[in-house]
Amino acid sequence: MSQNAIANLIRSEKRIIWSGIALGILMMVFCLIFTYLPLYQTVVRLYIRNIPRENIVSSYESGSSLHSESGYSNPLFNYLEILSSQQLSDRVFQSVAQKYPHDLTRLIGDAKHPKARFHKEFVKLVQAKVIPSTDILKIHLKWDNAQTALEVFQIILSEYQQLTIDIRKETEKAHREYLEQQLDQIERQLKQIQEAILNYREAHHAIDLANESQELTRARVDLEKQAQILRSELHYSRTRLGSLAGQLGVKEGATALKASGLGADPYLVKLNQDLALAQEDYARLSAKMTDNHPDIQEVRNRIASLKQSIEARQIQISGKSSVHKGFYDPASVSLVEDLARVQAEHHAQRSQLVALGQGIASMKNQEKQLPQKVIGLEGLLSQEATLKIAYNQLSQKLVEARIKENQIDNPISILDPPTDTKLSLMEPFITIISCLLLGLFGGLTVARIKQDLQGNWGSTAEIEAATGQKVLGILPWIARYNIHPPSNLVDSNSFMGLSYAKVLNTFLGRTAIEDAQVIAFISTSSSRKGSPVTLNITNVMARLKKSVVLIDASFSPTSGLPHLLNQSHPKAPMDLADLIELVNTEIQLSGHITQEQLLYFIDEALIKVEFPMSGNVFSYLSCRKPVANIYDHVASQGFNEIIHALRYSYEFIFIDTPSRHFQSPEMQPILQASDASVLITSVHSNRKELMGLIREHTLLDHKILGIVARESLNTIPDYLKSNHYQNNPLSENTVSKMQEAQSA
Repeated sequence: MSQNAIANLIRSEKRIIWSGIALGILMMVFCLIFTYLPLYQTVVRLYIRNIPRENIVSSYESGSSLHSESGYSNPLFNYLEILSSQQLSDRVFQSVAQKYPHDLTRLIGDAKHPKARFHKEFVKLVQAKVIPSTDILKIHLKWDNAQTALEVFQIILSEYQQLTIDIRKETEKAHREYLEQQLDQIERQLKQIQEAILNYREAHHAIDLANESQELTRARVDLEKQAQILRSELHYSRTRLGSLAGQLGVKEGATALKASGLGADPYLVKLNQDLALAQEDYARLSAKMTDNHPDIQEVRNRIASLKQSIEARQIQISGKSSVHKGFYDPASVSLVEDLARVQAEHHAQRSQLVALGQGIASMKNQEKQLPQKVIGLEGLLSQEATLKIAYNQLSQKLVEARIKENQIDNPISILDPPTDTKLSLMEPFITIISCLLLGLFGGLTVARIKQDLQGNWGSTAEIEAATGQKVLGILPWIARYNIHPPSNLVDSNSFMGLSYAKVLNTFLGRTAIEDAQVIAFISTSSSRKGSPVTLNITNVMARLKKSVVLIDASFSPTSGLPHLLNQSHPKAPMDLADLIELVNTEIQLSGHITQEQLLYFIDEALIKVEFPMSGNVFSYLSCRKPVANIYDHVASQGFNEIIHALRYSYEFIFIDTPSRHFQSPEMQPILQASDASVLITSVHSNRKELMGLIREHTLLDHKILGIVARESLNTIPDYLKSNHYQNNPLSENTVSKMQEAQSA
């Protein structure tokens, strides 16, 4: 909450806040009389020596690496925590309960859990702090009995020293047990790593890695020599194989053997001879007869049958591979045998070369794995050496820890005896301040809750902060003061007139920034009837010699501007509703309307409003004629054409919207036809209504020039002192008349 908001809250809710402060004073008196227990204070200083730290592997007597100075790393804070521990309070409780039971009863009463209750009081009564840059603790004790305070303090110090010794013994014992556990763990790890080294040597055959490397290299070189000789033989056989295949006209030995088999088959020879005789018969008969003759058909069928038999016999002999010719002479058959033998040798040599290559690759792979074997073995040997060193060091530390455990002494020394007891005034002071602050904040909280439940704004600054919109000005809520009936126009020299002038100052600046010409005036109250705000803003604009037209879009003769201007000016020949209907009819008949026609129709409907007392003149489109559905008029093309034509004739076009809810259908076309809106609200109006109105504008992406706020008359003296009106002084007579009007 800002300072201005708090100030406004205090001004508006003084009674609630003063009631809260009075309640705080009553609480203070009650606490001091019935619950306050006088406490007496004494102080002692303790010196902490031989501050230990935990070290396991480093030298046990090397001293602490921490500085014994005040700071977050100060080991003295451990002693402060011990002083406020449950263990110490339980020990003190036992001694005090035996020696001073009356003091204990006065302190904790008949508590159900006396030890727990005493611990809560103990941490409050015993306070300690570290003296900076020293190893000294300063301890304060507050006790309810001045005669026994020193004796109780001696009990606390004695138990504190003994508890510290016990804790250090437990710490050293824990150190020793920890070292024993670590030593056992390292011994197990050392045995495991030694077994791992033995298993690694067996698994990887890492017995003599140096000789193994030489033997592998020698064997690999021998295999590479054999492979080179075999490649030469393979090249010779490949060349001879190509020569024999070229002589026979085939690609491989298997094909040549099948071809020689075809040439030697007697059944295939007989089928070929029969095929030749059938083909001769076909040629002889086709010269004498047509293809449809039965003899011709019989010969053709015989030829087809012989071809199928030949193909079947060839497939039976040669399998699925195709053989283009057969070998019949002995020389060709001899070459076929040589080709088959050379091809078989060639395949054997290739297989042998592949086997040699695999052997060479295997030996190279073994040579590559030798460094990994060496590195793996060296890593295991290094771990073994490290564990041996750690084992020896921990063995030495364990001996030192056992010696240290038997040499524990008291590290706390009392520098001087406790001081004399004196009454502590801090508790009553805290009680007084706490009660007053509680009453003040309680009053502020209740006042704030009251305002939140009412849902009203507190000030214009709060409106601007919450909505993000500019407050154009404040109009005091004066019923009928300095207003000229029946026009409802304010006097320009009155306080209300100065208020409207201030609003217009900010308003004109905002219209220039937002480039707004058509402006809709919307009230946050949907029940408003006959508000003079829009009319008076138009009047002040006319007084500033601004060309302005006021459109009454309420379409109701009993509310809005017709009610405010009744019997003041003559009726126009044409009402706004008639004008919209006329323009719509012209557009429907002709498809369009010219600018000259539109301006002519508008001139027929315009009323020139002139007030004799002010001499101000502005144009006005009235709506005295009631309509059944406002939406049908404002959402029509005729309404938009009228607004568009007025843009060329006037500097500003003001639209006084109907007294309807913002979400009603007739409000949306009016907003779409306007460039921006001005919201009219009360400073103490409901938050929800104004925030909802602004949210709807945001959803429609519609500009808001600002907010005109209205305020009750009782805040006028504050406004007279504010920046809104510091340049517009009013006479004392004017202010007194306004106050008289309010009281009347």
